[in-house]
Amino acid sequence: MEDVDLGKDRTQLIDFVYANGNGSASNLNHKNESNISLSEKAVKQPLQTQNQSTPPPKPQKQKPAPKPKKKIACAPGSAICLFLLAVAAIIFAAFLGHYLTKQKYEMMQFKSSNESQVICKNYTRPHKNKHRPIVNEEDLDENDAIKQPTKEELALPKHVQPIWYDVSLSPKVGGNGTMGLALVKLNISEPTNKIVLNAKGIEFTKNLEKIQLSREAPKRAKKSAADDVEATTPAVVSANAMNATVEIAEGSGMSAEEGSGQNVVLTTTTTEVTPLSNLVDTGIKIINIEFDEDLEKVTLTLDQELKKGSDVVLKIPFTSKVTNDNGLKEYKYKTADGKEKSMFTTQPSYAYMRHIFPSFDQEAFKAPAALTLMHSKGSVVVANTEVKTKDDGDAQTSTLKKVLDPDFVIGDLVPSEVNTTSGITVRIWTRPEVQHSTELSLDYTNQAIDAMEHILQSRLESKSLDIVAVPGFQHGNRVSPSFIVLPEKDVLYNENSNDINQKTRLARTISNRVAAQWFGGITNPEEFGTFWLNDALPKFLEVEALERILNVKSDDLWTYELEKILERDATATSQPLRVKNVFSAADIAAIDHEFIGKKGAAVLRMIQKAVGESVFNKAIRSFVSSYRSAYPYDDGLWKSFQKALGGKLKGWNNEPLDVAKFVNTWVDQIGFPLVSVDKLDDENAELSQERFKNDHKTKEQFKFRNAKYWFNWEVPLFLKGSGAVGNVSWLHEAFRIPLNTSDSIYLNTDSNGVYRVNYEEKRWNDIAKHLEKSHGKLSERTRARLISDVFALANSGALPFETALNVTSYLPMETGTVPWLIATRIFKKLTDRLEGAPIQDKLNNFIYQKIHKKFEEVNSSPSESNSNYLKSLLYSNLIDLMAIVKPKKSNEKLNELFAEGFLAPCQDSGNFSSDCSEYVFFVLIPLINSFHFFFFRVPGELREKVYCNGVEFGNDTVFETVKELAEKEVDGVEKELLHNSLACFRDPRTLRRLILENLNSTSDVTQLLRKMNSRPVGREIATNWIIDNWSTVLKKKFKNDPETLNQIADAGIVLDNEREKSMVETFMEHHHKSTNGIESLDKKIEEATTDIYWRKQKIAELNDYLDGKMKGPAKDEEADNSEEQE
Repeated sequence: MEDVDLGKDRTQLIDFVYANGNGSASNLNHKNESNISLSEKAVKQPLQTQNQSTPPPKPQKQKPAPKPKKKIACAPGSAICLFLLAVAAIIFAAFLGHYLTKQKYEMMQFKSSNESQVICKNYTRPHKNKHRPIVNEEDLDENDAIKQPTKEELALPKHVQPIWYDVSLSPKVGGNGTMGLALVKLNISEPTNKIVLNAKGIEFTKNLEKIQLSREAPKRAKKSAADDVEATTPAVVSANAMNATVEIAEGSGMSAEEGSGQNVVLTTTTTEVTPLSNLVDTGIKIINIEFDEDLEKVTLTLDQELKKGSDVVLKIPFTSKVTNDNGLKEYKYKTADGKEKSMFTTQPSYAYMRHIFPSFDQEAFKAPAALTLMHSKGSVVVANTEVKTKDDGDAQTSTLKKVLDPDFVIGDLVPSEVNTTSGITVRIWTRPEVQHSTELSLDYTNQAIDAMEHILQSRLESKSLDIVAVPGFQHGNRVSPSFIVLPEKDVLYNENSNDINQKTRLARTISNRVAAQWFGGITNPEEFGTFWLNDALPKFLEVEALERILNVKSDDLWTYELEKILERDATATSQPLRVKNVFSAADIAAIDHEFIGKKGAAVLRMIQKAVGESVFNKAIRSFVSSYRSAYPYDDGLWKSFQKALGGKLKGWNNEPLDVAKFVNTWVDQIGFPLVSVDKLDDENAELSQERFKNDHKTKEQFKFRNAKYWFNWEVPLFLKGSGAVGNVSWLHEAFRIPLNTSDSIYLNTDSNGVYRVNYEEKRWNDIAKHLEKSHGKLSERTRARLISDVFALANSGALPFETALNVTSYLPMETGTVPWLIATRIFKKLTDRLEGAPIQDKLNNFIYQKIHKKFEEVNSSPSESNSNYLKSLLYSNLIDLMAIVKPKKSNEKLNELFAEGFLAPCQDSGNFSSDCSEYVFFVLIPLINSFHFFFFRVPGELREKVYCNGVEFGNDTVFETVKELAEKEVDGVEKELLHNSLACFRDPRTLRRLILENLNSTSDVTQLLRKMNSRPVGREIATNWIIDNWSTVLKKKFKNDPETLNQIADAGIVLDNEREKSMVETFMEHHHKSTNGIESLDKKIEEATTDIYWRKQKIAELNDYLDGKMKGPAKDEEADNSEEQE
């Protein structure tokens, strides 16, 4: 190669390759060849094959012979190497260019969501069918650019700081708004002529003279009795917002001592307290007020600058709305005599104060607020601070002692009280007519507090806890110390009509919110990313407390609950637990709090199983006592774990386990691992990991696509083997473990880990045979995990469906509750996917053969389901499945029970549904081919099915009867069941009207939409109604409220086929601005894509199996010997 000078003659390498026209190098130095180089010949005449005759050359002009060149020798091997290197360089350059271009394109797509769309008007994504949509007047704004405000734009100027608020509010019923007056004391750190506050949905007076800037006059001491008399003269502040006058009660609940300490403005309408200060006009005028809806700011411009270091008091009248799902909201309800009443309550959402009054509603501007509330006579104010109420004749005035984040409820409320064993006074406030139904909630609250104090070895800071039950209230995530607001249905229990499910609902809800009193405290969405534990810790402790209250085994419950977590986390639209850079309403709306709480709790449980329960409890207790107020919030917990472990537990690298690094791999990236066990030979097996997904048809969001740890986790294995498998605890990188010939191993035993496990297909078949012969040698939770994993792998295409169905061959012999819970859930999913398919009847028969023996328990031991929560869930699943596989007989008997056990005694009696459905009745439930069973009432676990079935097959009279019973029902749970059953009706016009009537309640409309989608007729209505009314109804009513739109879309849209999927995709393109940030729409598209692809791939395979064309698990005794070693 040293003799080859490519710089002087590059043609020699080409000559070498293309000599003779066939790539041979034999003629490179041919003696009869002319001195013209081969590369020049290649230009002058085409290459010829050996079989073609060479045409005579054309006469050419004689050229002078070139100067002889020095011949260069090149070894054939070296030339070939150079050629291969050149080819490799070309391929690499092409790949690099493709990769960089792709990254640039994806980045442009990502940026386009926040930048102006110029070229693709009306579109935010490419579409193969280019068309010009007809744009309605309501959709003209969809052409506007989508721009999300930045963190800097949302931030308030720091040179104006609040010291305190003194706010007067007068809520008006009927959605007429809340008139108010705000006094805000401000400290000015830099000269400015602008004051910027947060405000959303607030109207301000156009008369700028009513907005005033004052200063506090110097304090003066009492000099004489005359001065005392003069000091008692009322000092009234008028707030002429919307032509109303509002009186500010003295100090708005602040005592004289508090006022002195905080320099609080005190105005008075009484003659009992001497005022400590007065306000003096500064002479500075407000010359302009500007409201920015996107940034949620109001800017006041002054006619002169405020001086550095000065303190001023801003007085601003306003009117705020009471119809938003944030801030202050009105909840309407009807009493037993049909009278309509209202309750007002602050919402447990982030950044809520800006919806109630203009404020500095950001974490860096925290200041105490005192409130004065004017409300109707007879109503009560319950708050997270001390309340003093004064009778003003026709109305009442309540003053709330200053607190950082004031929360309150105004309504017709009465308390029920109990003292815990640790001396905490618990009061549950309800409407008078349902006060008798709070006894169980009081007991569960007492037990929940005792359980938390025992687990955490810590007591609540407050000596009292107020729980308020509000009809129709919607849960939130913000925690208020010593104050909890819950939906009424999560507090009441009727011994006559409710069942174990309602008991569990009460116990879980109360335990979760009580636990949040220890771990709550998120006050600003900007810091949400570091506070995921505020959702996860209460959820984890909720399950721990449930075991103490209702004796529900937490490990069994987690095995079942883990199914929903894994199903959601295996999608491209999943989210990491730790979401950073959250600072806007749209960002908050995109966060799935329920999923984050559940997955976070499952990760905490995995940590508990990995480090041991005693170490886990020690760490949690240390965190509560030392770190829970620290920032970053989660760092303190991992420090507690490091201290509790003391370096004794080794990680994957045989070094002391770094808990923070271990947990970071689970919270900073989406998804979970699939751990694969591949037996290499009789002596070794290899363990490896990769991310598990339901399919790869949908890409993750760009910001989650390149995971921080490249989808690699530190995985605790929880390994069980029949032989010595070595000291294996963790998986980080693929490694081998030694095995004996007869060894068999199981991973993630007892379902302790948040991951799935895959074995080789032969190993799965061995497991199926082992389960048929001796399934009892594996724990219930291990069997449940095997069933869950094998079907997940089959659905994703990693295993043949035959393998998964073979594993269920043993099910008729299964006696455990947890494996059956998993199996019935999987069967229900199969029936949903194959509804209307040609093989539906075959599948129904297959499922019937599996479940009919287990279904006999529903008849033989019905009372057990009313004392065992998991058994109740299982029986409900079995009844649902039986109604699918044997629909005719089930519907007949459910309708018979509805007519005789509910409708007949209730429609003419004038009683409430929760009472009159206690009718004694003999009903028959399908048992194989006959029906045998006695019910002495409509049982709680069947009421939902009975009511829905009765309304579905009833006429207009039945619908109106049930609707009337629902409206007057006082039992919250019974009311919800009756109300939701209306969505089962089969008249499309009635269903559309029902949706419109319930739009004022987010919880009601989402429940109705979900129920509609469970019935054939309703499914055709719900999705189309949302699309048809998006512009005219939903977009207008829930403007700037993406969280509610997210909930409605998630509940109401179901896509069963390619046509419906394409319809929603087109809808999203036409409404790209208003649907931007509605994450549930992307989730629905992904689910539909997965289901459509699944049906295309699996129906033929399932058909062959159900026709018996595939073999089940072999019965060979010898093949089972390895499993018998267990």
